[in-house]
Amino acid sequence: MRAARRGAPASAAAAGLVRAVAAVDPRAVLTVEALQAWHRALGLGAGYRARDRTRADGPAPAPVEFISSRLAILQEWLSVESSRELRPAQAGALVLARVVEIAPFEDGNGRVGRLAASHLMVRAGARPPVLVGSDRPRLEACLRAAFQLNTEPLTALLEEAAERALDIMLRALPGPEG
Repeated sequence: MRAARRGAPASAAAAGLVRAVAAVDPRAVLTVEALQAWHRALGLGAGYRARDRTRADGPAPAPVEFISSRLAILQEWLSVESSRELRPAQAGALVLARVVEIAPFEDGNGRVGRLAASHLMVRAGARPPVLVGSDRPRLEACLRAAFQLNTEPLTALLEEAAERALDIMLRALPGPEG
């Protein structure tokens, strides 16, 4: 997760992230309602975008009239038995790419998608991925690949970012003197 969104004070962004993580039970299955709860908790409002969009570097986001049905299909797909055969980072990559591709919200689709990926990974027993600002170019390239049905680069990035979480936790431990 990025610590701060562009233009927002780091503490406000961190507080929003803490609220968002707490908005959904970590044991809960991923639902459309969870995506909406994260979006609201990030302070980005309620409801889906009201205007169609274009995208320069990938498929056009879902037309407004199909947002609900495409998110419902994603939720349904994640609930079937075959999706449980995916490694945690594979499931995370799938949901992140699909949320960004659908782009249901006016703002915050990447943040909500990263929260969803983290949620799925943690629920499956993995550590949460920790994406940092320097990951942005690679993340964008991985998402472009995922839009072309190649999710392996995004899966690898999420696996590396989950390993980063362990490094951060270890650094936070007190030293032998304290």
